[in-house]
Amino acid sequence: MVSDSGLDILKCLATVYYGVHVVDLRTDEVWQFNADERLKKYVPEGPSASVKMDRSMNELVIESQRDAARKFGDLRTVAQRMKGKHTLSGEFIGVHIGWFKQQFICLEADEDGTPVKVIHTVEKIDEQKKREEDLLRISRLDELTGLLNRKAYEEELLAVSENPQKASAVYVAVDINELKNTNDSLGHNAGDELISGAADCLKKTLGGYGRLFRIGGDEFAAIIYAKPEELVKIQKDIEEVVSGWKGSFVPSLSLSCGIAAQSEYPGYDFSELAKIADQRMYQKKALYYQLKGMDRRVQHIAQTVIFDSYLKVLKVNLTDNTFEILKAEDGSTSVEKGFSDNFGEWTAHFAQSGQIHSNDKDKYLYYIQPDYLREYFAAGNDYFSFYYKRKVGDVFKDSVLEVFKKDFPNTQDLIVFVFVKDLHKENAIL
Repeated sequence: MVSDSGLDILKCLATVYYGVHVVDLRTDEVWQFNADERLKKYVPEGPSASVKMDRSMNELVIESQRDAARKFGDLRTVAQRMKGKHTLSGEFIGVHIGWFKQQFICLEADEDGTPVKVIHTVEKIDEQKKREEDLLRISRLDELTGLLNRKAYEEELLAVSENPQKASAVYVAVDINELKNTNDSLGHNAGDELISGAADCLKKTLGGYGRLFRIGGDEFAAIIYAKPEELVKIQKDIEEVVSGWKGSFVPSLSLSCGIAAQSEYPGYDFSELAKIADQRMYQKKALYYQLKGMDRRVQHIAQTVIFDSYLKVLKVNLTDNTFEILKAEDGSTSVEKGFSDNFGEWTAHFAQSGQIHSNDKDKYLYYIQPDYLREYFAAGNDYFSFYYKRKVGDVFKDSVLEVFKKDFPNTQDLIVFVFVKDLHKENAIL
């Protein structure tokens, strides 16, 4: 079968490998040179080499990889698959030995280069695989926060973008407010504390829903899976956990978050969801800086972003139902659209005039009424939003109404800013 020198080589191989067999592909015979006791137990006696291989793969490999292992080990096709090659190898997970590598090595071929005799080896590589997994895991982690890093984020985004998404898929964009100012005024230890604090808050609130990434200095992203009704709770949880955070160098933390759900945009791919979430996050960030009144340059940028992206901006005194129009699209203050000097009356008449889709009319009338908003913000909330279809021209379009509470000195009145945006404006996803 094998020359004396060949036998010596096989005996050497037998001391290295978990299992070594020589297979004659023409006669379907097999000769065992070495096999671990756990391997021998599952290799049947008597049948042909091809039957032995098929049954051993069925017994030794975990169920999820069983079909692939049997296909790899199919001795009826090995000769054709190895034609012109010296080796053929595959890696699988064993039920009893963990990761292993099996390999066919050409021992003898015919004049066409088709193997007629092969050596089949089994090598235990479980420890090697664990080391590789540890190295891969470390290479994908952000050292400061323990979150997945940008490399892992890009791989994940590519994977989800290439596959159909569940209706519950959600993209969350997050940015730390005032990180640069903190670094400049308190030093990088304080800045690192903010970054770590932001990561901890996101782990507590989003960690159970999906995967979290740090993708830049002050930028985070999450790819999660949540039902629409869960998103309200998630946003509230983030606000509560962030508001309760305190550091050693920095007394408080502020985050701007943008969320875009597949349920909102069933026809959008994941990259488009990411763009929408990013834009919402930047709008929140711009609003934060504008309302915070940090510096003229930031205020100017914030005001430009806000006024370019919203159809309507109102400053509303919920205490006396008065308002100031900071921006409004043409015709929105007409009598035909229910305009009134009283904020509650205007919003009610606006809905009754046919400007809100019939499916969303009751929700709109409930949420936008001053009594509801007064109660909501009196409970300590600072932000409120809801989505609805609103008439723009001759068609109804998806819109969002956002309300931010603003405290002003020298007044006890409840003042809020109301922003209305058409979500399908061309610049909404660019």
